[in-house]
Amino acid sequence: MAKRLNQRLNQRIAITVLVLGLVLGFGPLDAQARDLEPQGMEGQVLTGKLDEKARAERAMPRRVDAAAPIGFEMRLEPLAEASTLEKSEPIKGFGSRVKIGEHREMPAAFRTEMGARDLVWEPARGGGEVAAFSVSSPGAEALRVALDFRRLPRGAEVRFYAPGETAAAGGSFEADFLTTQRKSLGDGEAFWSPVVHGETAVVEIWVPSWRRGADVRVSVREISHIHESLAAKDLSDIGSSGSCNKDIACFKKWLTAGDAVAKIVYESGGGTFLCTGQLMANPKEKFLFLTAAHCISTRNEGNSMIAFWRFQRASCGGGDPTTVIQTGGGAKLLFTSRSGSAGLVTDHTLLQLRRDPTDELGPVSLLGWWVGDDPEDNLRKKIHAAHHPSGDVKRGSRGKVQDLWQLQPDGSLATANPPTHYQVGWNRGTTEGGSSGSPILIGKRWPKQYVIGVLTGGLASCSAKKEPDFYGLFEETFRRYKKFRKRFQ
Repeated sequence: MAKRLNQRLNQRIAITVLVLGLVLGFGPLDAQARDLEPQGMEGQVLTGKLDEKARAERAMPRRVDAAAPIGFEMRLEPLAEASTLEKSEPIKGFGSRVKIGEHREMPAAFRTEMGARDLVWEPARGGGEVAAFSVSSPGAEALRVALDFRRLPRGAEVRFYAPGETAAAGGSFEADFLTTQRKSLGDGEAFWSPVVHGETAVVEIWVPSWRRGADVRVSVREISHIHESLAAKDLSDIGSSGSCNKDIACFKKWLTAGDAVAKIVYESGGGTFLCTGQLMANPKEKFLFLTAAHCISTRNEGNSMIAFWRFQRASCGGGDPTTVIQTGGGAKLLFTSRSGSAGLVTDHTLLQLRRDPTDELGPVSLLGWWVGDDPEDNLRKKIHAAHHPSGDVKRGSRGKVQDLWQLQPDGSLATANPPTHYQVGWNRGTTEGGSSGSPILIGKRWPKQYVIGVLTGGLASCSAKKEPDFYGLFEETFRRYKKFRKRFQ
């Protein structure tokens, strides 16, 4: 893509709106969008009281001895060629996404649906009964497990953790939630667990005492063998991004806004991928989450999404974080600009988190947004970005809007109208793989800091800081797509 973008930048080939209308399906903006008055929302803080004791209790395994032998173990053969994963997977016409894991099918002997009688039950901590089984993929840095919970008794809870761990990844998942989510899944789709560090993941099922002997029906569909620790709990990937990247804490005026930004992991086409996304302010407070369409653009990808929050240093250049808050349960796909032969266009996807993030985070920021002005008014404006380059701790970047472009499905650029992307140059920090889906913001102080674009890709790096990046215009998506617009009105 770099060669093609450079060619387009040098040649600045202009293509008329009429021709692009035929190629991309662009038509004249509807009257409502064309006459749209400037509007937006300031940043907000989604209130929520975090009970640390209750959170710890939810995450604590129900097994009296979490390190005790597991009643039923599923161990796959080692991969024939370990660590041969291609880390960068190009998306037609649009940069690339970072691949961190690959799917492995379960052997026939392990695909059989398990019932209550197939599991080994034991008295549980705090009452009730608990059963556990484990799945192992030798050599994995971390695992995700895809399960079909065909039947769970009311009041049951499911947890995922590494052997001997004292806290479950992502907390607990109640039977009511898993049953409801199963109804929303497509044919052949399964529930994806949070990321569990190491080559073995324990799946623990707890039933209350009044459900003693109640029926359980569960099967393991597949797993994701994660090669990189980019998503893992041990935080060993800290510092993996370029040295020119600066901690988000180095930009004190942007810390509150940056709180809305998370690293996301999701499943797509037989692999596990990494991007960035953010919570957005909206009148209904429905946990709207914005990312790039080249990251997530299907219902299955959204359902598999998990988020890592507050993976950042507390001070500029300070000590490494010791914990990462992981929230699972997936997200409902509300809108994506990726559709058929029209390509990604502005490259935006809007999701709705299926679980309230404040249960694990307490109060959390929601990013403000602004639309209605001429995009040319933002030329030469200072912008800031918050993102997870290469899956590293959250970083901040500072720069300016340099130009406007129309990005076509084949990845070429044109100066025709309407523009779809801002061209951005950096004077502090940069972006990398894994930053895709992150925002650029204008404004000086919270809460008057507004999203104006989401990262598609570009050429910038620590060794090429003068090269540009490209951010899809939030305003153009807002104008063009009614399904997107109505979620913010």
